[in-house]
Amino acid sequence: MRLAEIFYSIQAEGMLAGVPSIFVRTPGEPRCTWCATPEASWTPDHPEAPLGTIFATIRRQWCGHVVITGQEPLEEPDIEEFVEKLRAIDHHITVETSGVVFKKLDCDLMSITPLLKTAPAPKKKAARRPAYELDAIGELIRRHSYQLKFELRTRDEMEEVVHIVRETEAERERVMLIPAGGTQKALREQTPWVIEASRFFHYRYAPRLALP
Repeated sequence: MRLAEIFYSIQAEGMLAGVPSIFVRTPGEPRCTWCATPEASWTPDHPEAPLGTIFATIRRQWCGHVVITGQEPLEEPDIEEFVEKLRAIDHHITVETSGVVFKKLDCDLMSITPLLKTAPAPKKKAARRPAYELDAIGELIRRHSYQLKFELRTRDEMEEVVHIVRETEAERERVMLIPAGGTQKALREQTPWVIEASRFFHYRYAPRLALP
C-alpha cells in the first residue's frame, strides 16, 4: 500500500472531533499542520509499504480509532484488504474521501469532504482533477454511515453546498459546515456567518479544534 506517513493525534473536526486516533495518510495531500508535528509522524523510506509494517506501527499506539486519509484513499489498490484487516483487529475505521470515486468499504464512518469548485487551485501547474462526482457521493451516502463536510471560505459557497446536499439526498443532520480558517484572523471572520448558515439551513456547525 502506498503510504506517506502514520501519526497519532486527535481528530480536529467532524462527528468524532477530539477522539484520539491513528492517522494513516496516503500520498498526495500535505498533512494538516495542526494534526501532528514532523517528529510525531512516521515516514517510510519507500512509497510502497508492506501491510504488516503498517499494522505493526498501528498496534504499537494502542489506539482503537484509525483514520485513513490522503489525496484519495479510495483510489488505493489495496484499500479493501487494508480495511478488512483493520476490521479483524476491532478498530473503528474512518475513511476520508473527496467524493470523486465510489467504493464500498466495511468502515464505520465514510467522511466525505467535497472540494468546492471555488476552492483555491493547487500552487503547482499540474492539471486540477475533478472536484467531486455527485453520483459517487450519492452512492457513498447510500452504502455507508457517513458525514458530509464542507470547508467554507466565503458565503457564496453555500449555493454549491445546498446543491450538493439536495442532489445527493444527504440527511441534514449529517451535513457539517466548517470554517476553512487557515489563520486565526480568517477563522474569526468566517465563524459567525458559518454558524448562521448552519442555523438557517438546519445543518451542523463543526468548529475546528485547533489551528496552526
